[in-house]
Amino acid sequence: MKNILFLRKNNSIKFALKKLNGAFGKLGCIITNNKILVGVVTEGDLRRSILEGISINSKLEKIINTNPTFIYKSELLSKKIKKSNFNASNLNDSIFYVPVVSNKKKVLDILSIENLIDILENKSIKKKTFYFKTSKYSYCGWCWLYWNYFNKFSS
Repeated sequence: MKNILFLRKNNSIKFALKKLNGAFGKLGCIITNNKILVGVVTEGDLRRSILEGISINSKLEKIINTNPTFIYKSELLSKKIKKSNFNASNLNDSIFYVPVVSNKKKVLDILSIENLIDILENKSIKKKTFYFKTSKYSYCGWCWLYWNYFNKFSS
């Protein structure tokens, strides 16, 4: 579970800002004590909340996205996306990372969109291994790839 930032709803905006400092596009997973995904927050969400006048000492529960994009590990491995909150409408969002969760929504990993697409297209991937690697796609290129692979694997 390297590179996963776990936060709690009662953490302050200031605390989350310190943890996410400089991590453009990165997200913090808001979890319960059992690591069940409750929501996500990005550095952009934190900055926007401050610009809207919310105190940096306020709790994250005021600003978290409680309907985050995520993908079930079982669907990722089977390459058939059916129940995951991961679909074509996400293209309008600035999503760079997606939590991978168990069937009970326990956070297992976090993947970049590029890595997610690599896993969906790579039939020889090891079933228990998720990892980060340097992106081989440009920012503009992943939109096209995402549309292509989402339509291929979501039916």
